[in-house]
Amino acid sequence: MRADLLIIVGTFLAVTLLASLLGAPNTGQAASYGVVAFAIAVVLVIVKRP
Repeated sequence: MRADLLIIVGTFLAVTLLASLLGAPNTGQAASYGVVAFAIAVVLVIVKRP
């Protein structure tokens, strides 16, 4: 459970930071990329569960 949460939150933070560093015009747009990655990570974590 904690590993799943770490994957989900880590994905959001990593993608947001990466988008910001790669030149997203503002933090709102960078965070929106993070939200998309967050949603993908949630789906992958749910599908991965036995």
